Amino acid sequence: MDKRHRSPSRQCSCTMLRHKCAMQYILLSPACRLCLCISLIFGTGFIVGMLLNEHLLSSSPTTRLSTFGKLGPTVEVSPSSEKARAGSSVKKDLKFQVKDYIPRHVFINCAAGPPWSLELFLETYPDSFRYDLYTFLADASYKRLYDKFENLKLFSATVLSSANNTTMLDFPDMEKPGKTVSTPVVHINFSAWLKDTFHRDDHIVVKLCAYPQNVNLLINSLVEAGALEWINKLYLSSAYSLSELMQNDEDKFDALTNKVYLWDDDTYTYSDFDAINQPDSAEEETVEVKECQGDDGSEFAVLLYMSSVNQHSRDTLSLLSKISNQLPFELPITLFLPPEFLESEPSCGNLSSLGSKMELGFYFSIYFTSSVNEFMDNQKLFNILRNRLVHAEHCFKYAELIMTYVLPDYVMHQSFLPKEGKSAETPEGTKQYKRVLYERGYAVMVGAKDMTQLVELPMEDLTQAVANAKSGLMAVDISVQGTDAFLLRMLRAHMTSLIPAHECRMKGKAKD
Repeated sequence: MDKRHRSPSRQCSCTMLRHKCAMQYILLSPACRLCLCISLIFGTGFIVGMLLNEHLLSSSPTTRLSTFGKLGPTVEVSPSSEKARAGSSVKKDLKFQVKDYIPRHVFINCAAGPPWSLELFLETYPDSFRYDLYTFLADASYKRLYDKFENLKLFSATVLSSANNTTMLDFPDMEKPGKTVSTPVVHINFSAWLKDTFHRDDHIVVKLCAYPQNVNLLINSLVEAGALEWINKLYLSSAYSLSELMQNDEDKFDALTNKVYLWDDDTYTYSDFDAINQPDSAEEETVEVKECQGDDGSEFAVLLYMSSVNQHSRDTLSLLSKISNQLPFELPITLFLPPEFLESEPSCGNLSSLGSKMELGFYFSIYFTSSVNEFMDNQKLFNILRNRLVHAEHCFKYAELIMTYVLPDYVMHQSFLPKEGKSAETPEGTKQYKRVLYERGYAVMVGAKDMTQLVELPMEDLTQAVANAKSGLMAVDISVQGTDAFLLRMLRAHMTSLIPAHECRMKGKAKD
């Protein structure tokens, strides 16, 4: 039999073998092995990337677009329930952090009683709405006063200390005047809690309220634990505490330079107040706007103000908003908002929308708070008035506006007008009111004639009243019933003659 002759089955077997050998040859070729290596590298990288995204990046803090009025309520916590973040006690180098981490803003308040420091911080500290708030309250009987604050974690019957322990402290008995009650108070190791709760790159502001010797112990423990560098700004509640630090350890005091300041709840201020609350007004100095008329006397200004926030003022605002939406330009009026409005709205959040419809200013009354009285210390009264202006400035700034125009209330308005005959001595409240206005630089509308009592008159009579108002400045309180109908008639009849406050300034008749 010819050896070259093979059975069909054997031929098939040899054919398959040749194909198999060819496949092995291809797979073992350098080009194929290179392709396999590249595919393996890319595949491994893709899988690792997916795992990192799921388990690492998704757990990092997300963008914190905290806005006014959208923060959670006060939460009372116990020291043991405040869990530390894993690894946060390790001092961090920004080069090695996850790039999308956004540092927190934190205000830590050590309080002995009422929330005066917290109120001062929220009212006057720049961007205070961005801060997470922590309060350590020694006397738990005051904790109900803290319920009104949003985004606050309250540690009641707890103080910051240099070591963890619990002691019995005596506090005034609220039910029995002149008596004291002994209460257990938890002491938290400040250094350890600070490093276990926050990150090194968080912006942390601390206000301590403690006896000087306790302040020294706290700062010693912060230095020894390497936690002092975590604090961006430290406020002490008395000048005595600061002088004690300087006398006892000058080297330590040098390390605190540009970090330690004084906080004074009694006079409603802190030592770097002016430095961090520079006026935003475009005016280099305060000017008095006494008239607002065109060369031919045909133009005039209607200054709307809100003496109180009520249904009438809300109805008028709604009407103005509807009219503005139908116009291709801003309403030619200026609306002056009171402190009550800025507090009642969700943290000034709607000022931006309102400012796009009309020009805005601030209605400044000396009677905005019951804490103002004729027997108050001059500097304290000045600080209260200044703080209210600064709070309004912050609201305007948050809405990307500049607070330039101020309308005094009726009583204060009279103090700007020329006196006839022998004038009586100027009340101290009026002096401080004018002093704070002149120090911060505004355009003060002092020549307006209040027409609120005339809003029910027919339009022809109102037109004559406008003509008789030689200053060209009319003021109308939109909190009074009937002003919405008055404005509707006024806008229909005199839209082309109305001008806002900034055009009064442009006419060069503002300065005294």
